Parts: sequence; structure tokens; C-alpha cells
Amino acid sequence: MTDGVHQRSRVPTLTFVPVTFDVVVVGAGPVGLTAALLLGRQGLTVLVVERRGGTSVHPRATGVNVRSMEIFRALGLERAIAEVSLVADGVPFLLVGESLVAPVRATVESAQYRSSTPPDWPSPTRALWCAQDQLDPLLRDAVAGQPTARLRFGAELVHFTDHGDRVTVHLRDTAGGGTDTVEADYLIGADGPRSTVRSLLGIGVTGREAILDELSILFRADLDPLLDGRRFLLYRLENSRVRGVLRPAGASGRWFLGTPAQGDTSVARCVELVRAAVGRPEIEVEILATGSWQAAAVVADEFSRGRVFLCGDAAHQHTPGGGFGMNAGIQGAHNLAWKLSGVLHGWAPPPLLDTYQAERQPVARLTTQLSVDALQAGGTRSARTLGVVLGAGYDSRAVLPDGTPAPEVADPVADYRPSARPGQRAPHAWFDDARTASTLDLFGDDFVLLTGDGRTWRSAAIATAGAPIRLEDHDPATWAQLYGVDPHGAVLVRPDGYVAARWPTAPAQPGTTLREALRTLTG
Repeated sequence: MTDGVHQRSRVPTLTFVPVTFDVVVVGAGPVGLTAALLLGRQGLTVLVVERRGGTSVHPRATGVNVRSMEIFRALGLERAIAEVSLVADGVPFLLVGESLVAPVRATVESAQYRSSTPPDWPSPTRALWCAQDQLDPLLRDAVAGQPTARLRFGAELVHFTDHGDRVTVHLRDTAGGGTDTVEADYLIGADGPRSTVRSLLGIGVTGREAILDELSILFRADLDPLLDGRRFLLYRLENSRVRGVLRPAGASGRWFLGTPAQGDTSVARCVELVRAAVGRPEIEVEILATGSWQAAAVVADEFSRGRVFLCGDAAHQHTPGGGFGMNAGIQGAHNLAWKLSGVLHGWAPPPLLDTYQAERQPVARLTTQLSVDALQAGGTRSARTLGVVLGAGYDSRAVLPDGTPAPEVADPVADYRPSARPGQRAPHAWFDDARTASTLDLFGDDFVLLTGDGRTWRSAAIATAGAPIRLEDHDPATWAQLYGVDPHGAVLVRPDGYVAARWPTAPAQPGTTLREALRTLTG
């Protein structure tokens, strides 16, 4: 049973193009588009600025991890992403050998990409092997479908001024060179590792730069006849002529070869490298694109300054190891969006925004280091990261500790143990035998109060002024054990699905307790 205790005000559908926006997002990659979609769904006016003429034409990042897919499930994109992803049922994660056709020396399994998950799988969804150039158009179209969002390709940010109460953003048309100006309450820089926004802010980075120089080769070849019994998501290959990683670019029929950069990047040399990796010197190869890049593991010293925020690669750069990079950016945008919404809708003061850095910067430092470890291990550690993907928690003033210890696991990187301890992602449980409705489906827009005792908590939620809150009164058995509360206790979950506060038993004055909790959490 759901009680609409507090109704958030909505911005009316726009019938004109404003020159003033709630938020301007620089960068239309997966992180910037996710941020814009989340903000647009909250009724906020958003402008996305991208210097390119469209979304990425290169596959780039491929794996969308479980936590990111939970976010996309809440946005209604789970099925669409699955349709353009590589079917991974029964496909191990990693093969190690001299070449694609050589005898297999080792394999690494992973449960994260299987569509048929066991009943105790800790999520309503799973990771998907989707190339970025197929993910981005889905996100772009979803943003375009928001009445308060606008996409502007072929325009680049050249300068901005933070006035303290607003941000003036100066743009230039990349084709004609014309300039214009828009204003916004806030600016998000999701403009990649060479972020103009970060550079203009003068924010440095800390970590390991120039870890390796990599040559990426996107190609097409008929490899299916060679894959009988050896279908994997990643192929770690090394022989006398080439070493690196071969991987399918989603379900597109294209392939990526990543190998240490060399001086010669001619088409002939790239074809030679692909043939050596495949192990068939006669195979026909069509080179679609090549690119040289430098892997790094760095974190911005600040994630925000004034009314300007950094997201994605502008805030943190990962090596390919572990598949953390794009996913960390998506999850960071998710963390920031609800806080911006709260401030712009007036139910939270600006200090709430300080918790974006407090919560996401420690996670970025952890995952950038893990990406180095996974890279140095040759990819064998990339398959088992669920402990971090679902288990990384937050410690900030947007969380009320309840004194309970963090869950103990044998391997914090690989092993995940569900916990409703404040600061953790709220655990998943199915409401129905058909496994269609999850506890995670309750979260996304408002604070949610979970309890088995609606009589005790309903009046408390109704009397709570300020932050939007919704009461979810279900059978106590649904979450009594998983969430660590008795039938009269309650758990308060933030709009991003992380536990904000927990009361194992009903307090003496639920209304006062809940009101004070929300006041503290929102700053």
C-alpha cells in the first residue's frame, strides 16, 4: 500500500526555449545525459551542451554494471538497453590464451552478466555488455523526451562566470563560430578527462597519470565461425606479435583490440595486429577506427566549487581495469541530481550539495586504485567486483548513523552482503513470486519511509514538512530480517536508494524523530 503523503511541485511543460535554466550540463556522454535525464524527470529546466555534432560514434566503454543498470531500470530504460546488448548467458567473463583460436589457458567466470539469475541474486537487474555508442543514443532520446530539457550539439563552453547567485555560461558554435550566453542556477561539467570546466575552475587532480599508452582498434571481421566453445566477454591475449585485450563491441558485430601503443598506426599495421590477436593470418579485417590514448587513475582535488560541479571523467579517471570509469560517473550523477533537485525545489538548503563530494570522492579514490590493480592483474580481478559495485557506502551529514558496524565479508571488493545500515544501498527483495516488483522500484523521486506498521508512522509522515516523503506500508516479513527492523520499526531511504536513517523499533515520538531526522539529513 502506498500513501502519497507529500506531493512535489512540478514545473509546467515549456512552450518556449528559455535563456535561463536551472542547470546547464556540459558534455553529452553517458554521464552528462544521465544527469540531464534525472534532472529533467524532476521537472527542472536543463540545457545539455556538446561540442560534437552528436553522441559518440565510438563504442568506448562497454560494460554497464549492476548498480548503473538499477539506475536505468528506475528510469525505464532497462529493456531498451538489454535489446542492444550482447547476450551473455552462459558466456564466461575472461579467456586467457595466446590468440583467439589458441588453446585456452585460463578462464574467469562472472555472475553479473547473466540474465537468468538465482533467487538470492541481490538485484532486480544485472550488468549488460552494451557499447557506449549504442547506449548514448538511448539516453539522448530519453532526454529529448523530457519537456523541460534541451539538447544542443555543436556548441562548446568557452567561459563561465559564477556570480554567487547564478552562473553565466558563454557558448560558441563549433561550426559557425558564433557566440551566445545563457544563465543557470548551477553548472555541471561532465566534459571528459580534459575538462574545460575543471580547467577554468583551476582544480587539479591527484593520482597516477600516464600509466600506459594504449592503441585502440575498432574493426569488423567474421569471427563467429571461430568462436565455437570459446565465447567470452574479454579475451586476454599474448604472443610474439601482439598482446592486449580483444572484446566484442556490444551486440554490433564489431570488435575492439586494445594493445600497447606503437609508432606505426597505419591500416596495414592495425590489420596485422588484429590477425595476430585472432590467430588467423588470412582473415579479412575491416579497420573502422583507431585511436591512441593514455590510461590514468586520478581524482579531482575538488568535485565542486561554488555553483559548479564536476562529474564523470572530469572528476575522476580510471584505467580500463574493473570497468569502473563510466559506471562511477553515472552513479555520481545519480548522487548529485536528487540533491540539486532538493535545493532548486526549495526543500533543501544549499549545504546539502556539499555532501556530493563528501560521498563520491572517497568512492572515486577507491575505484581508481582498484582499476589499477585490475589492470595489473591482466583483467582477472575485473569479474568479481560486486562488493564495491553494490556495497560501497557513504559517510556524510546526509546519513544518520545508527551505531551498527559495517557488514563483514571475506573480500570487500568481490563479496557483497546486503545491509540496511545507514549509508548503504537499500537491499533488494522481491515483492512477488513472479519476480517483477522489487523494493528498489520504490525509490527514485522522494524520500521513502519503509515500515510494516503504517498506523504508527503514517501520521508522523503526514506531519513532516519540507522534503517530499512517501510512506510504504508492507507486510513486515518483506524486510524485517533484510532491513534489520521489527514490525514497528522503520527505514528512511533517500531518493537515490541509499539508507538515510533506520529505527529498529518505533521511537516514543515518531513524528518528532522523523522531522528532526529529515531536518538534519537535508542540512
